[in-house]
Amino acid sequence: MAERNKDVALHSVRENSNDEGDMKFQRDPFNNLLIPGVLPHEKMYSIQVGAKVFKVSGASLSSDCPSYFTSFFLKEGNGDKVLFIDRSPTVFEKIYLHLQGYHIKIENEFEFVYLFSDANYFSLPKLKTALYENDIFTAIGSKSFRISKDLITSEGNFPNFFSICYNTLFQDPTKLSALKDILRPPPQEPPVISNHSPELFEELLSCLQGKDIIIKNEIHRENLLQECRYYRFLALEQKLISHKILLNPFTQEEEIIINLKDIKKKGLLLPSNALCHTLCEGPHNVHNNDNSNAILKYSRPFADKDIYRNLVIQIKENSEISLLLNSDSKSASLHIINKTAKKLYQLLSFDSNNPLLYDDLTSTLTLAVELDGCHCIVNDREMNNEFFNSSLSKLQNNPVQLKILNSQWKVATSPDHKLWLIGIMIDTISHQTAFYKKIGLV
Repeated sequence: MAERNKDVALHSVRENSNDEGDMKFQRDPFNNLLIPGVLPHEKMYSIQVGAKVFKVSGASLSSDCPSYFTSFFLKEGNGDKVLFIDRSPTVFEKIYLHLQGYHIKIENEFEFVYLFSDANYFSLPKLKTALYENDIFTAIGSKSFRISKDLITSEGNFPNFFSICYNTLFQDPTKLSALKDILRPPPQEPPVISNHSPELFEELLSCLQGKDIIIKNEIHRENLLQECRYYRFLALEQKLISHKILLNPFTQEEEIIINLKDIKKKGLLLPSNALCHTLCEGPHNVHNNDNSNAILKYSRPFADKDIYRNLVIQIKENSEISLLLNSDSKSASLHIINKTAKKLYQLLSFDSNNPLLYDDLTSTLTLAVELDGCHCIVNDREMNNEFFNSSLSKLQNNPVQLKILNSQWKVATSPDHKLWLIGIMIDTISHQTAFYKKIGLV
């Protein structure tokens, strides 16, 4: 029945055309497209590509125009000539199918580039548009990939490595002033990344498709994150970083525990008391109408969709933080050096009215801390909640220094622009023997 309808429709098109061939357009009854009458639709034209001759109707050539072909055959005296083109007949087979109205199936990244190069060379506007709207073809390591553009055009994952490569690829080289008189287009290569893992990339694609990745260990996670950064999948990176979201049963507020190295400044939600002149483009403000102390909140960029939770900063396996206990002032503070000091300073220096105590020459940072209720481990021994408060009144040497190896902190701010850390958990050692005890055997 479908074949009969098709024959009737084609017969109807022929009935409506006149014998003189002066019809400007003919309608394709199935695609509802008008084929311009640039060339006589019934006339067959000869095009030799390499060693192979193709017979193409005027309708097929007119279906994607203006083009190199229509320009040639429209010239007086060229209608019955054979157009010779020194290009690949294998690539032209796909172009021939396109001109006949077929959907082209592209096998790999090289075939895609060859087709696009010749679509430019032959000035085929519809084919160029179809290729531009097609999937992305690439090779990672020794494996070819076909990537749906929908997967990598979401907020945070776009622009990315592939979109930048394709924007460069889709520039017509024949339009460059230095290449206007070239006989053939310069050779182009697809985006091939030989020194990256196809297995890791396949896992990233699965995650972009909504599937869960099983993180085997922290090395595996770090490898995935490095690949995310290389391809500029920034939203996916935030989804894969190590973190924990929990509901505090005592405050009934959600908290997010995240490693210091993974925190982005633009994800901070600053209290309204902090005059954020230095962060005009990054973090947002939250209004705090009760004029009380506030806990810094955080939302993973692109991943949490502006859901802000109380931030718990986790610092693991670190040797750059010391806890100083001072009995004279009955206070505790952190002395932080090197990369950790720089990272914390960059993260927390958002109030110009109360600059942090940071020495740029020595890369040292001093921060006040509050340790009430902090879960504390000293030399592998768990201490009670009042350990530090009682220790401050008994200290004989001033100040006492403890090395902090692992810790978790909240960041608090007050209406008078003060900033300090609230200890959640700290794992400390007081002497070198305790340090070597923790190391154990390798």
